[in-house]
Amino acid sequence: MDTSLLPVSLSGARIQSVQSVLEKTANPDITAVRLARVFGHEELQNWIDTVLFEGEDPTPLFESLALTLSQSEFLTSILEREPGLLVSFESDRDFSFSSSASIFQNQLHRHLQDLKPSEPFKIALTRFKLHEVFRIAVRDITNRAPIEVLCRELSDLADLVLQAAYEKVYADTLMTHGTPRHPDGSFVEMAILSLGKHGSHELNFSSDLDLILITPGEGKTDLENRLEACETWRETHPYARYSTNHEPTARMRSVNFETFFTELGTRLIDLVSDPGHMGLLYRIDMRLRPEGVTGPLVRTFESALQYYQNWGQRWERQALIRARPSAGCLELGAALLKELEGFIYRKYVDPLEVDETLREMRDLRFRSILMAGNDPKARRRNVKNGPGGIRDVEFLVQAVQNLYGAQFPELRQGTLFEVLRRIHQSGLMGEQEYTLLLKGYAFLRRLEHRVQMDDMQKYHLPPPGPNLEILARGMGYPDAADLESHYTQTTEAVHNIFRIVFRTEENEESVSKLLEQTELTPSWREILAGYGFREPEILFKSLFKLAEDKEAPHLNSKLRRLLKGILPRLLAGMREAPSPDAAWKTFERLSLATPARSTLFSLCEENPQFIRAITTIGSASPSMADQLVINLHRVEEILEQATFEPSLPGTNLEQYFQEQYSQEKSGTEVLAKLRNFQTRCELHTAGRFIMGLADVTRSVHDLSLLANFCLEKCIMNTGFGSAPEMVLLALGKFGGMELGFGSDLDLLILYDDRQQADSEAAQKTASELVVEMSRSTADGKLFEIDMRLRPHGKSSPLVPTIEGALDYYHREGQTWEKLAMTRMRPVWGDPALVQRFKSGLEEWIFDDEQIEGILREIREMRARIEKEKAEQTLKCGPGGLIDIEFLAQAAQIVWGKKNPDIRSQGTSDCLGRLQAHGILDACEFDTLCQSHAFLREIENRLSLLIRSAAKAIPKDPILLEHLTRCMNTARTQASHHTAPLFSPESLVRKEEETRSLVREIFESVFVRKFEKKN
Repeated sequence: MDTSLLPVSLSGARIQSVQSVLEKTANPDITAVRLARVFGHEELQNWIDTVLFEGEDPTPLFESLALTLSQSEFLTSILEREPGLLVSFESDRDFSFSSSASIFQNQLHRHLQDLKPSEPFKIALTRFKLHEVFRIAVRDITNRAPIEVLCRELSDLADLVLQAAYEKVYADTLMTHGTPRHPDGSFVEMAILSLGKHGSHELNFSSDLDLILITPGEGKTDLENRLEACETWRETHPYARYSTNHEPTARMRSVNFETFFTELGTRLIDLVSDPGHMGLLYRIDMRLRPEGVTGPLVRTFESALQYYQNWGQRWERQALIRARPSAGCLELGAALLKELEGFIYRKYVDPLEVDETLREMRDLRFRSILMAGNDPKARRRNVKNGPGGIRDVEFLVQAVQNLYGAQFPELRQGTLFEVLRRIHQSGLMGEQEYTLLLKGYAFLRRLEHRVQMDDMQKYHLPPPGPNLEILARGMGYPDAADLESHYTQTTEAVHNIFRIVFRTEENEESVSKLLEQTELTPSWREILAGYGFREPEILFKSLFKLAEDKEAPHLNSKLRRLLKGILPRLLAGMREAPSPDAAWKTFERLSLATPARSTLFSLCEENPQFIRAITTIGSASPSMADQLVINLHRVEEILEQATFEPSLPGTNLEQYFQEQYSQEKSGTEVLAKLRNFQTRCELHTAGRFIMGLADVTRSVHDLSLLANFCLEKCIMNTGFGSAPEMVLLALGKFGGMELGFGSDLDLLILYDDRQQADSEAAQKTASELVVEMSRSTADGKLFEIDMRLRPHGKSSPLVPTIEGALDYYHREGQTWEKLAMTRMRPVWGDPALVQRFKSGLEEWIFDDEQIEGILREIREMRARIEKEKAEQTLKCGPGGLIDIEFLAQAAQIVWGKKNPDIRSQGTSDCLGRLQAHGILDACEFDTLCQSHAFLREIENRLSLLIRSAAKAIPKDPILLEHLTRCMNTARTQASHHTAPLFSPESLVRKEEETRSLVREIFESVFVRKFEKKN
């Protein structure tokens, strides 16, 4: 290991013994860096010398801390921010025992007493929570306790945090709104019910707290003697003593209990979940309360009881199985749950009730599996929601509790571990299944903890690589392969039990029965919604349209049989698509457009890859869906290419074209074939990009090669090809071989007036080419042409002369045109003419006498674009694509005269050349290249999705979700998949972070490199 990474406090005579400890960790260098980040704080030096070392030898406490930090970036960041949390640990024995309620309470009082006068109450709560989370995490990583015990400790910790926060905000609310009292003068209190993992004492390191807030009844507060009432409250509620609000707030009237407790609940949630500068304590989720987000924040006892008894749904019965009073008035919470036992647990269970319960819980479980990602491979790596994951075991146990809790009261309460044991003891589960589920659940929960210790919002097993190796070794496996093998065996075994209990095979087969229904019932609507369809009614109506052919009614029975047979596989394919509704629409269009619909259904039955191709592409791009329909007369060929392997032979498209179409004598016929060829090739290129078989860099390059070929082919088959005086040059993204989907071709056409004095003839020749390239026919269209970048723009003749263009640039050329012309690439023309123009152009572009003024203009231009096109954030916003492109183009203007080899039309290629010359450092180069690819991927996926130029990440939540699933589909279906999957929120965050980094480099490089040079 590299001992230079260690902090000073661990160096010198201690190095050898410290090194021997670190060599036992999964990655000694990472451990050394993390120790340096924590132990570099001066306030820890005396503690390190007296507690972590005996002379020069590390104590067991040091070994435990080193092992812990080696496994957790999250814990390292906690201690880096709050190193003082460590000094209370005096021995490795501090991690050997479970914390009782009294120990937690003593620690909390210590942190509260240590508060400085200016520090708020929450600071102490946060330090206390972080201190105890760290202690529990060390116990986990060093295997001091079973996972069941650790989860209970985390739950007890949350209980105390809630209670302390409750006591504090109750005192504050009392001082502002008066005192809620019972008729006997005692305080009216609120019950806090916890559900989910917290409710069952199984909290993990990153769980939300699912709460329901209950009050006993109605009334009005007493405004008199608030100060005395608050003192009485503080005497009996120790954590309220630390409240800073000691003076009553003036009020004219008392408030009803609903207002008081709503304010109390709001303050409680704010205190616990507000991030603050030290982070939030817990995320609070109130969506499981009666009526969800639309219901009142706090319910009275009678109101809650009435709601559940009259309107409570089956999923709410399932949720309440794990409910318990965790803070506030525990007696009130327990009384409500006692009254609700008849709602939660059915006294009589018949076969119909069993079927209904299993079906609803199966559907809920299915939706949670969808949350694990679009791709089956990615889902299987989701420890929580994936098939065979934690949720499978939870749903199994809750199903038994729900169905048999009335008959077996001992199943109603306890952790999942405890309930699982009681299920086995009661004879409801065999020995083999019990052992497998118990061991499997313990393994998955511990794995979940370890994954979250590195990233608190993560549930996926890391992809193959260093992080997985560190995780595996930290859990005691020889290597990542052993961990993956155990994980796969466990999840498959768990999911097999789940499938048997919940009859998932029957559910898949029953989908085909949809064609037997006369109407879409609520249960069928829910099943289709489980497949991801937002509009099940449209699908239902469409099914019957596809099952009948009015022109060939004698085939209807065959159509119906074939459609019924492929429906389960078809819907499963739709479920994996970026948009199931769009995927179904594409399938419907294909089916209705196919002359022999039964042939299409048979192909789907025989070739699952065909379903994957049409559903994925059809839902990711409406324009590509159109092309699928247009090319249906070649359905067999599409089927052969359904996997879209390999990519098109970009370097020899002529040979490929000749293989696909016989040589035609007529130029018009060749262009018709070329249009059809372009359509099919673009579909192929887009398909590879959509399905993750090619990244954005390869895709835009392939698209540019196709455009180049089509342009040259069109030139040869129009009058342009026989005009030696004509020169054609590519600009913009086409010039840089970075053409996007849906992009125009920016062209500059010139002619040599020494050979052709007739300007009108040159204009006519160029116009013919532009028309043929842009013409839409039944066979397709080549590419739209944009000629606005020519001298004097669209107000000038279409084709200037070579000398006229050079004279314009040298006399009138503007800075933006210099930037644009760095991407000029010759496509067609006499090499001598091309070189004549290129030489004259480069004399103007790389004239370094005006660099200072040019750089100032570029900065001003960039600021103006950013202001005028503020809504176009992907390209024009701060840190957008223009920042990267301007930086590459400006660098060529600044350095291109002395270093001609840095000149390049392609952005990424230019950045690589700038790094090679030391103009960009390695970090800047990597960041800019990755950012350019990421932003261009979003830009191109959006262009395919919305059929227009992409301007910004969508604000519409449905479109944002659709884009996110397009991004994830490509990642998960790629064979080289290692990239993390996005949520809509993380995609937005990633885009913002990317642009922030790009803008920082843009500003830095302009000042540090370009402007300093002058």
